[in-house]
Amino acid sequence: MASSDRPPSSEEESRLRVADARTAVEVPADSVAASAAPPSAPPRLVRPAAPGAVAAPPDPLSSLQYLAVLGVAALVVGRFLAPALPGAVVGMARAVRIFELLGGGLSQLFAFGAIFGLSTALIGAANSTVPAWIRLVAMGVSAYTSLVVIGGAASNERVPETSALIAAALAGGFAILAALASRGSRVTRLHALVIGLVGAASLLRALFGFVDVVAAGLVPAPVLLSAGRAIATVATLSVAAALLLALVQIGRSAPPQKPEDGAPARSTLWSPVTILVLVLAVVCARQALLGGAPEATGLNVILKRASDRFLAHPEPHLRLPVRLFLGFLTPLVATALLFVRRMRSLTAAVVLAIVAADITGAPLGAIALVIASLGVLLVARSGHVLWSALIARSPEPPRDPS
Repeated sequence: MASSDRPPSSEEESRLRVADARTAVEVPADSVAASAAPPSAPPRLVRPAAPGAVAAPPDPLSSLQYLAVLGVAALVVGRFLAPALPGAVVGMARAVRIFELLGGGLSQLFAFGAIFGLSTALIGAANSTVPAWIRLVAMGVSAYTSLVVIGGAASNERVPETSALIAAALAGGFAILAALASRGSRVTRLHALVIGLVGAASLLRALFGFVDVVAAGLVPAPVLLSAGRAIATVATLSVAAALLLALVQIGRSAPPQKPEDGAPARSTLWSPVTILVLVLAVVCARQALLGGAPEATGLNVILKRASDRFLAHPEPHLRLPVRLFLGFLTPLVATALLFVRRMRSLTAAVVLAIVAADITGAPLGAIALVIASLGVLLVARSGHVLWSALIARSPEPPRDPS
């Protein structure tokens, strides 16, 4: 006990000092740097992901949305407004020239955009589970329609009628094939039906065009006219059914109405957008009928000249007001579909099909129909494309305020 309570000697004190010095020197460098560094900024707060949330994969058909907008703009400006403006109103020479240049530019831009969109869709089809023989048919039809479009864009001359009819027939046949191959999917059933109806109308018109060219001198003209009017009636009714289904899609995309008695919300087939589209189509058809009167206004004349662009020849067995209503309904429905937020890739395919329904005899209509058919087919028969279309840019569920 006495030895433990004695004070340390001078030798022991020197050893303790050396040990303390070594301990002070052997401090880790990162600890010294951390203590000398200025205080860092507070860490950024990252919101935790919701339980069960899945990151949306890239949509391989997202380019169809922009192509659909371009197609509607080219249809409205290049096909309707630009040809209808010259001479309609006095003092609009500069505006007419601007619309002519804008319509031509939009048509050319849509042509090159359609080729790019078709290439994207073919690449997606090559990496999908679509049957090999359907992919081969798609590549053949796409190659021919692209060559016809490029040939028409590269020269100032009009595309030969036979080439345009072959492109329309191939596009219509492929649209029917894609609709039959996509009918098994509940997601694409309505869209496939629209594609099939437009394809049937395109195929019927192209086949009659072939008959008219080949049998012009062999079959009497009244017989050809009667057959042409019958085929035109069936094709017009087919397009009308496709427009009706597109209106149903617009109505189903509206938010479901909640009843007051607490029953579950149910979707409706009608929405303010569909009613507005129908009313505008009726008004435009009525004003176009007044465009031939001597006291017609400038708007009546423009609508009358625009309606002359989409009235099919030979005329179907339908009254003129009905044909005018269906003619104006086509661009209005295509424009309204651009604002549908559900399943944008499929909606864009339907928009392209409706654009093609109005210009099936032109090469741009054929290539637009092929792109629409490929889009619906990829979503229906390819799992990863369907998954991308379902969750890419889908509306977020309502958050709990707590």
